[in-house]
Amino acid sequence: MKKYGAVLFCMLLFVVQDAGAQKRPTAIELEKGKTLAKKCIDCHNSSTTALADPLKGIRKIRTANYIYNLMKNPMGFADENKTAKKVFAKRGLQMPPFPNLSKDDIKAILDYFDSIPNKKN
Repeated sequence: MKKYGAVLFCMLLFVVQDAGAQKRPTAIELEKGKTLAKKCIDCHNSSTTALADPLKGIRKIRTANYIYNLMKNPMGFADENKTAKKVFAKRGLQMPPFPNLSKDDIKAILDYFDSIPNKKN
């Protein structure tokens, strides 16, 4: 009986790990993200001289819901969210809203930024 319990535990662990894994974006999805990101790149490029924080890797520090709400209505979201308010205060800039972007559009943009290789010094 213990043998079957261990096997069942291993199978369950594998299923849970696989469910949490993110699939890699396709070339088509990355191209969509690149096209949509043209409005973002001027402020959110990956250099340290960017007007706003780089978007590459942003999902490691912000939730999907935070990013979605921020991109749809940045200043309205900042009025409700202390962290967002601090981010805008740090830069002293206002971000334009993008109310027409869907969650899939935003995911494509972030996938594109994450696909950009790190620059070597």
